[in-house]
Amino acid sequence: MPTLVPSAHDETRLHTLLADDVHANQLVANDMLTRLGCAVEIAGTGVEAVERFRNGQYDVIFMDCQMPELDGFGATEAIRAIERERGVRTPIIAMTAHAAESDRYRCLEAGMDDFISKPVSLDRLRSLLETIRARKFSQSIAAIERAAIERAASENRAVSVGSDEKVPVETATSL
Repeated sequence: MPTLVPSAHDETRLHTLLADDVHANQLVANDMLTRLGCAVEIAGTGVEAVERFRNGQYDVIFMDCQMPELDGFGATEAIRAIERERGVRTPIIAMTAHAAESDRYRCLEAGMDDFISKPVSLDRLRSLLETIRARKFSQSIAAIERAAIERAASENRAVSVGSDEKVPVETATSL
């Protein structure tokens, strides 16, 4: 089944951080992610991944577990600490050649959200990205609805919620 790839200006395009120290892995993963409509930035170490995250904003992070300076587990913990300060959470997907159940458990324990084993399957990667896009889109809609409710509350008027039903602002703000 053909996949529609978001254009460079499409709101569904995911800003992606790829953290992997092996150049060949970077090339393959970058190619796959780009073909699936992601804008990709690459970090070659865990330290670089943390710095890029600190200075940027990403929709998803693909994290190799075995990297020099700071491995993917340590980098994930550092990113989660930054997120607690910011009040946000970015999906972090482990990308590793270690596919045992104990490896998956260790990734989840470190704060990663999911796990994809190398070599990466394009179908599995597509499925993960579709889930992340759907979550991003639903969060965007929720933010737009909250803003409309807040604007209506400041103007003290009724708003449409869900269907075309108009409800008083007091009711809408409690939804």
